[in-house]
Amino acid sequence: MQKMIPALTDRQRYWLEQIQACEASGKSIAEYATEHGGNVRAMYSGKKILVNKGVLPAIQPTRFQRVQLLMKTGRRSRGGYVHWEVPKKAPPKWARLFD
Repeated sequence: MQKMIPALTDRQRYWLEQIQACEASGKSIAEYATEHGGNVRAMYSGKKILVNKGVLPAIQPTRFQRVQLLMKTGRRSRGGYVHWEVPKKAPPKWARLFD
């Protein structure tokens, strides 16, 4: 059985195409809109309308940042310590967590 898609205005179709292209690129909406000269707030607004109409799913899968956990032992610590290696592409706020 095929899912029924509600009638969309030209503007809603435009936002659906933009959001699908954004998802295909693997970038966040903010990154995609900025890169393509779009308005970030307008894109989020367009997505919200499409979610409310049932055209797009309400929940997106959680994105995770890959980290590598290495266990080491040292003189100063009886139980050893944990060393985190954060990828170079990690957001700056992540780097502060591991200083």
